[in-house]
Amino acid sequence: MKKIVTCCLVFILLSTTLMAQKAKLERANREFEGFNYSAAIVLYQEILEKNDISEAKIKLAESFRKVDNMGEAEYWYGQIVHLPEAESIYLLHYAQALQANGKCDLAKEWFNKYNEVVGDTRSGHLITACDKEVVDQLLRTRKDFYEIQHLKQINTKYDDFGPAFYKEGLVFSSERDNAGPATRIHDWTGFPFLELYYSDVDTVNAESLEFSYDDNPSKYDTKLNTKYHDGPIAFSPDEGMVYFTRNNIDERSRVGKDSEGIIRLKVFSAKNKDSKWSELKGMPFNSDEYSVAHPTISADGNTMYFSSDMPGGFGGMDLYYSNFDGGQWAPPKNMGPRINTEGHEVFPVIHPKTGRLYFSSDGHAGLGMMDIFFVDNNEGVWGAVINIGFPINSNADDHGLILNEAENFGYFVSNRDGGVGRDDIYSFRYSAVRIEVLVYDENTGEPIEEADVLNDCSNMQLKTGANGKVIFEMPLNKCCTFLASKQTYDDNKRDTCTNGMKTGTEILVKIPLSRPLDFEIEGVVYDEKTGEVIADAKVTLIPDCTGTPIIVVTDDKGYYNFFLNKKCCYDLKVEKKDYLTKSADKPYCTKGLKESKKFIHNFYLNRYLEEEITSTTGGGKPSKSTGYTTPSGEYISKPKPEGAATGYYTSDGEWVATDGGSEVGPCPVTFVLEHIYYDFDKAYIRSDAEEPLAELIKILEDNPDVIVEIGSHTDARGSSRYNEKLSQRRAKSVVKYLEGRGIPANRLEYQGYGETQTTNECVDEIPCDEEKHQRNRRTEFRVVGLVDGTRFNCDYGNMNIDEYSVEPIVLKKIDRCENCPF
Repeated sequence: MKKIVTCCLVFILLSTTLMAQKAKLERANREFEGFNYSAAIVLYQEILEKNDISEAKIKLAESFRKVDNMGEAEYWYGQIVHLPEAESIYLLHYAQALQANGKCDLAKEWFNKYNEVVGDTRSGHLITACDKEVVDQLLRTRKDFYEIQHLKQINTKYDDFGPAFYKEGLVFSSERDNAGPATRIHDWTGFPFLELYYSDVDTVNAESLEFSYDDNPSKYDTKLNTKYHDGPIAFSPDEGMVYFTRNNIDERSRVGKDSEGIIRLKVFSAKNKDSKWSELKGMPFNSDEYSVAHPTISADGNTMYFSSDMPGGFGGMDLYYSNFDGGQWAPPKNMGPRINTEGHEVFPVIHPKTGRLYFSSDGHAGLGMMDIFFVDNNEGVWGAVINIGFPINSNADDHGLILNEAENFGYFVSNRDGGVGRDDIYSFRYSAVRIEVLVYDENTGEPIEEADVLNDCSNMQLKTGANGKVIFEMPLNKCCTFLASKQTYDDNKRDTCTNGMKTGTEILVKIPLSRPLDFEIEGVVYDEKTGEVIADAKVTLIPDCTGTPIIVVTDDKGYYNFFLNKKCCYDLKVEKKDYLTKSADKPYCTKGLKESKKFIHNFYLNRYLEEEITSTTGGGKPSKSTGYTTPSGEYISKPKPEGAATGYYTSDGEWVATDGGSEVGPCPVTFVLEHIYYDFDKAYIRSDAEEPLAELIKILEDNPDVIVEIGSHTDARGSSRYNEKLSQRRAKSVVKYLEGRGIPANRLEYQGYGETQTTNECVDEIPCDEEKHQRNRRTEFRVVGLVDGTRFNCDYGNMNIDEYSVEPIVLKKIDRCENCPF
């Protein structure tokens, strides 16, 4: 019976204890859901001292995070991440707590686990902040720019934050307890509600930027302060308007709550009239269902930037902006994923002079918790988000940075170790020169977007915006190199020094980039007469920038190819045995070209030696001819009689057999220069001969080893003797013309053929018009030897050369002679 009674008593006691714990858990949850985290923490701890309840552990960890106690938060998140009911977000919060407490190696492990589960890009940003190289860069990149100081006169054991310049002093938000026994306590933190305070700032040493502050700052303005949270605050540039954050309390002090009973934050404005704030109004984009907070105003007063968790954002609190247009504020626009993350972006502050936007974020890579970042505005284009670095940032929460117009002094807020309270206000001195780097296309002058620019002093690399610009900062009295690079462009760099400059100086550094242009020249070498390709021809390229010839040999298809450097001009020539060397009429230049280019140059070569031909053994005439010349001078092609022996046709068309022959070639080819015409009975060089003679000069210059014979001809009018002498004078006049233009005399021979080699039927007694006679008054040349003593000659006897040589090659065809007498 005793045992039964004892068991019943134990059961009753257990039931009573369980009911009491359940009631305490319900009470703790109510405090938690009502944001009274300080009270909830006490209750959850009491529960966990007696029972291991997962729900209590989870909400205790969350409560410690909400009140910024990351040491306790780390411990309890470490407990709950192994629970089956733990949500994936707790993996991220655990990693953040580890990071905030300096345990980066372990934090990286949990960031990775969170990323594997969720794929949240925020973890990718945050994990980089645990890489030693990233941390080292954040610690050293900007450390020379700042000297910070804790403001003991202003800070209290509570929160002091949100500094704003106003007149000759400083307005800020504070939880300080100076209201006596009636002080109201905020459930979330367990501390007094925020109110706005003002402190005069007196100069102690202007040159070294040393100032003193009121030991007991006063409440700023009774109109702006309420019994709930007030601040941070922002003033328009002329201080005629004020914009500030407060709990959702309207102009009549009525409290607004959302559908869950939460009092959200709103932004209000007021006008300065007679040194008093009046016409208090809420911004049109305020809402009971979400928070709008932390306003800042552009220099012209027409753009407001603020933070909000309104629907449609990228994460918790995002940055938005609204333009004042037509007497009203336009619907706000999200500043986009380049600035906003899945985390929180808060406390925006726009600098009135530079347009630089400072803000705080726990979603971008930083030193831990909330870091301060900035983004530059270049002609309406927002640049890259940059961590402001150590010592402004720490492994704690850092936010609310403001900078004076001269950009050499400012304030920020941090809850780092070494302060006197939670959030404390710090002052800082800033010493740097602003470097604006413009990267542009050297050829077009257009800005280059997404170019990488590396500052070798800080090892910081940024990407240019749509305007091709990016902004860096340099310490005073230092020299740095800025290296710009972009795919499809060659790298380029510029050196910049800040010696003797003052803080706030702006320097524009221009870096042109040029594309690595590709240049080629290619072509095919042909036989001018047959049209066949010429293999094994030697093609020489001579660049003027180096002077060193480059040689290739054509393949079996007559093809050649060269790759060219930029900023050079190239001479081009081709050589082949028994052919006249030929060069391009003008150089091919890549200088000044702005796009890649492939040049095409085909060569057409003239053979100056015919293949070897057969001559009769008895000193007779060559047997190559398969036709004959009529008495009128017309050449008729005719095959040898069937079954006939080797022989030739006479001018009467009669076949003469020979007794065989021997090789006596090679024989020179005759080239006709058209339009080297002469007036009737004259030998001087006419002006219309200059162009074809220039062609001959070029051939002779391209072939400095050949000796040529200049042959001149007359028409058939007049006596043969007279015409022979006239043609001699004409040939000699051409030789003198060539000598006068630099061709050595030992390379020139001349011969007058009179009327013996007409080009048409216009021989003696044959009537012809003036134009046909003119065609016979011509000059030809042929290679008869080389300067080394080699001679080329065929003995054609007394017969017309047309019967036995190949057809003369017209070197250059030109339109009808305009100055000729026909």
